[in-house]
Amino acid sequence: MGSTKDVTPPPVRLRPITSTSVTRSLLKRAKVDPDAAIRDCGKAIAFNAKDVAAWSCRAFARQLKGDLKGALADAAKALELNPDEPAALTARAAARLRGGDAKGAAADAARAIALDPKLSEAWTQRALAREHAGDLPGAKADYAKSIEIDLFDSIRS
Repeated sequence: MGSTKDVTPPPVRLRPITSTSVTRSLLKRAKVDPDAAIRDCGKAIAFNAKDVAAWSCRAFARQLKGDLKGALADAAKALELNPDEPAALTARAAARLRGGDAKGAAADAARAIALDPKLSEAWTQRALAREHAGDLPGAKADYAKSIEIDLFDSIRS
């Protein structure tokens, strides 16, 4: 008699629901609908509490709503899960700047830029922090870089 081989097919890898929720959330945030973004990110976090992108996105949306305490808490959770997450650093930079901490915001944005130089929002946050601190040439250079990244991305799309 011949040997029987296991012919079980490999597992199917499905895209997690959180990807859809976070993508929708980012789009809604971009359309200045932070309430919907907060709800969608909350759903993604409920599904997977280790979803760094959801924590980061919700942090950014919360700072848009003026909930700086919530934004900083969400950014801290994202950075606890991944200390090198550029989106979380960018969200924390935005919250810090809105809270009046231009120096901390600039530091977070600079670290995000070092980790992901193509993240235009990090360049924008550093530009805003520099502008707030009175470094207009530095702010101008960062704004130009942010626009360059966004323009290049729109041409590639």
